[in-house]
Amino acid sequence: MSNKVNVDLLNQLHSGWIAQGPRVNQFEEALGKRFRNDQVLTVGTGTHGLTLALMLLNIGQGDSVISTALTCTASNFPIMLQGANIIWADVKKDFNIDPDSIESLITGNTKAIFVVHWGGYPCDMKKIWEIAGRYNLAVVEDGAHAYGSTYKDSMIGECKYSDFTMFSFQAIKHLTSVTPETPVLIKRNNKIELIEIGNLDKNIIGQECMSFTKEGKTKWSKIYDFIKHPIKESILNIKLEKGREVNITKSHSIYSFIDNEFKAVYGRDLKIGDYIAAPRKLNIEENIIKKIDLIELLKHKLMMIKDDKIRLSYEGRSGHAGKWIDRYLTIDEDFCKILGYYVAEGSITKVYSRNGKITKNSPLSVIFSMGAHEEYTRIKDLIECLERKFPIYKAQKYLVNTNKTGIKIHFGSTLFSEIIKAMNPGVNTYKKRIPDIMWNVSDTCKESFLEGYFNGDGHERIQDSYTKYQQWVSASKELTNGIHYLLLTMGKQTSSLELNEGYNLNKKGEEMNRYGGYVINYDGQNTCKENCIPNEFFKKYNSHNSISINRIKSENIDCPKELLEDIALLKIKEINEFDYDGDVYDFSVEEVENFIGGFGAICLHNTVDGGALFCKDLNHYKEGKLLRWYGIDRESIRTDFRCENPIIRAGGKYHMNDINALIGYNNMEEVEHNLKTTKENADYYNQELSKINGVEVTQIAKDRQSSYWLYTILVEKRSDFCTMMANRGISVSRVHERNDLHPCTEKFRRPLPGLESIIGKMISIPVGWWLTKEDREYIVDAIRQGW
Repeated sequence: MSNKVNVDLLNQLHSGWIAQGPRVNQFEEALGKRFRNDQVLTVGTGTHGLTLALMLLNIGQGDSVISTALTCTASNFPIMLQGANIIWADVKKDFNIDPDSIESLITGNTKAIFVVHWGGYPCDMKKIWEIAGRYNLAVVEDGAHAYGSTYKDSMIGECKYSDFTMFSFQAIKHLTSVTPETPVLIKRNNKIELIEIGNLDKNIIGQECMSFTKEGKTKWSKIYDFIKHPIKESILNIKLEKGREVNITKSHSIYSFIDNEFKAVYGRDLKIGDYIAAPRKLNIEENIIKKIDLIELLKHKLMMIKDDKIRLSYEGRSGHAGKWIDRYLTIDEDFCKILGYYVAEGSITKVYSRNGKITKNSPLSVIFSMGAHEEYTRIKDLIECLERKFPIYKAQKYLVNTNKTGIKIHFGSTLFSEIIKAMNPGVNTYKKRIPDIMWNVSDTCKESFLEGYFNGDGHERIQDSYTKYQQWVSASKELTNGIHYLLLTMGKQTSSLELNEGYNLNKKGEEMNRYGGYVINYDGQNTCKENCIPNEFFKKYNSHNSISINRIKSENIDCPKELLEDIALLKIKEINEFDYDGDVYDFSVEEVENFIGGFGAICLHNTVDGGALFCKDLNHYKEGKLLRWYGIDRESIRTDFRCENPIIRAGGKYHMNDINALIGYNNMEEVEHNLKTTKENADYYNQELSKINGVEVTQIAKDRQSSYWLYTILVEKRSDFCTMMANRGISVSRVHERNDLHPCTEKFRRPLPGLESIIGKMISIPVGWWLTKEDREYIVDAIRQGW
């Protein structure tokens, strides 16, 4: 987004027009010209557009709508919510509805045909329109993916072969959000990572991030879009109780609890003392890893293999290649505790070769540095774990420094060192982090990891003469934040997070940072602030500042049930403002439109969405203008805007606001450039992938042009294909689960042989405007090498 757009946005935010106003009219006029159809109704979301179309067609209880099961649930759920039944049509190899399957499904109750242009590739609209005409049915196009697509002699949106076309504007959504160092918890290729949002790119689309529901439950949600763009304006640093914090733009929102529900509040409207939503638990539904294939883990290393034993082919000297170890490493409590000790006290270094020198080929060793006073406690525990887990090695202890107050433990060989490095625990004291595997192990293993870490970097303390807690200090901010998130995945909370940046100078005169926190032992966490509800959210009066959740349940105190689930309320302690010139980031997230991120975890909102409904019929357009705003005629002359009378037909709050409209309008030119680049990438794929065995390109009809929001192909052995692509650093996705298998749609289930024939083969690969020519060549070359 350009600086001009950012200035326009800020001016709009302070103009007094935030809801539907002149910017909406401007955007609708531009869309009308772009799609040669000025009967356009902008709405809050694409789902609102489909709902409005159903209302205008008077579809409701007892009616039926023919639709496709191969789409996002947002396409079909509006039908169910209107009380109508869904009749599933089959699909073709191009992933779109099969016109030949429609006619036999039509009954006296059928009122409409819903079509979805998969990935932007238009359906065979002329054939569908002819069928609809024979039976007096309406046709509704879900064009959420199809902004810029064409069919025969028309544009999708022109409504030449339909009654309505809906567009979603998530693809042109560019409102500012969080700064690049903001940590987010994501699930990529079924593996969990805690990563700074600035280290992600468009390949994260189709993967999942941690979010929460309006009922107060945390969950994984699919990422529909990833937005990055530069800004030059003020950023707000929001600090909560317990040390949680996040940097957001003034126009970004975070959640509070207002009028018994979670509501987004703009950054500019926040003030000290406000309560902010933050998770007390992260429901990760972990995919527990119990065993690792070391060949796969160390695939970049030269290996010797014999009878499920391995060793590095270059390890050792004088013809000896080191000791053999089991190829499959069991991930158990001992191994996780070793990782904990390593994160606290470990390092990897080269050791002297037999010639007494250190060279680039010198063997590696893992070294733990601990205090001599711990020799018969923690050092003993560490050595027992090491030798129990890797019995072929023996630990070696050395007294260090002149006062002999330190002990170094050398353990293992180059192979063991490579295993530890591959866990990605960080390269030095300032960059230590939670090893990647710890997000995908059992709570018991996580506790063992934390025990090892706290034994190294922690100190047990006593609070109130009886409550035990662990305190830790680290030079790594990423590690301290990671410990907090890891505890949240176990349903535990840190009692306080501490940030002390630039608190001292080292011997070189450089600023030293200290991060840390403390956590009450697991069985004494009922009084943690996250496990208590502030007094002002009760209907029953009491004299306490807050009440423990356990007490609320036992005393049956009247409290919003949403606050008894996974989300806590913490006060804002500080709000600081600073100038910023750089990139900011945002996710578009399926259904919930929020994500969890920040230091210590805070509930963040996606602030912009939108859609449009194009109408063929003028009467539909006029009535739609009423129904999208409660049934009120906004264009007539009246004395009181709010006290409108009479309202002929009840409507809803489906309108777009001026903020969304401004951003959409100002990005229309940029979108055209992005569409051009995306289509060039797809044309390259069409040419190159059609030559590769095991790949089938199916969206190739000459009478239509896709916008290629997705590039979907059919591949043999899809699971192997996905593994191969992941190993080459390429993100692929199925994008949507078929709608007919959900429990809530079970009553509509029917045989769909066409869908069954492709559902196990279809996969989408990166295609968007962010790909360079080198990127797309790399992707094709990876596929060409086979899987």
